Amino acid sequence: MLARDAALARISRTRRWMFAAAAALTAALAALASALLPGKSLGAKSAVTASSPSRVAAATGAGTPALPAPASAAQLGLQSPGQAPQADPSQQAAPSQPSPQPSAPQQAAPQPAPAPAPSSGGGAVVSGGS
Repeated sequence: MLARDAALARISRTRRWMFAAAAALTAALAALASALLPGKSLGAKSAVTASSPSRVAAATGAGTPALPAPASAAQLGLQSPGQAPQADPSQQAAPSQPSPQPSAPQQAAPQPAPAPAPSSGGGAVVSGGS
């Protein structure tokens, strides 16, 4: 019985050490990934500021091709109008002259549909009410 208790105690201590080692290994891998992947964590900011500006510029600009200059309006096929837009003279004179009445009698405008009667449910409908 003493041998069994000693073996159980040894297994318990071994399990605790394994859990602690797994946690430490996880933390070490997270720190390593943080240092190796720039821009993904706080550790990346210190690595960028520590390197020289010329190395950073050379590293970022080396694989990126230069963009062409923006195109002008003429290159895009856009043209300016020959003259400025002007109002139509016939529309300016229309409000001062009375409009001719049609020979056919005017039809009455359609009546709007009547509003539905309020329900006897008691009170107005409130959005979000229960």
